[in-house]
Amino acid sequence: MLAMTGEVPGPEGTRVATVSPLLVLERGGADVVGGLPTAEMLLRTVRDSRPAAHHLDPLARHLAELHTGTAQSHDADYRRAAEASRRETVRAIDRWIEAHVPQHRHGTAIHTETVGSVIDRLMAAYARAAHLLETTTDDLAVHAAWFRVAELVNGYDDLIAAITHGERRLPTSA
Repeated sequence: MLAMTGEVPGPEGTRVATVSPLLVLERGGADVVGGLPTAEMLLRTVRDSRPAAHHLDPLARHLAELHTGTAQSHDADYRRAAEASRRETVRAIDRWIEAHVPQHRHGTAIHTETVGSVIDRLMAAYARAAHLLETTTDDLAVHAAWFRVAELVNGYDDLIAAITHGERRLPTSA
């Protein structure tokens, strides 16, 4: 697990927590946008093992644990079981979204992925970056992994804002 490594001054007098040398998350920002947890909230839940504040928090944590376990295991049976659990967890996220997040169906552009699959990719990238930070001395690989996490954080937060504002709609889950 990563821990907060310090604070630096942020914009407009805010304090910014540094989580690693390469990933910075603002503290005190909005945790929920339109009923959906922000990427920061999901990552804090995974990183700090804090109690779930949102229904999707334990599901995101479970995805991160599955990705970490799969990356560290060479047992084919474990990997198959983890993959099946991962798919079911993504479906559980998508079912919750369909039941709790209003969708604007008329004239709204459709997103190509479900929220569950986006959270799954974010948790996979986070698990990989955290693993590299602890196991490699290749600074470029670590930087690239955290940069990918940052891209996915931005993409996820942009997606939930667009869904909330009726600018995007989600495909139905399979």
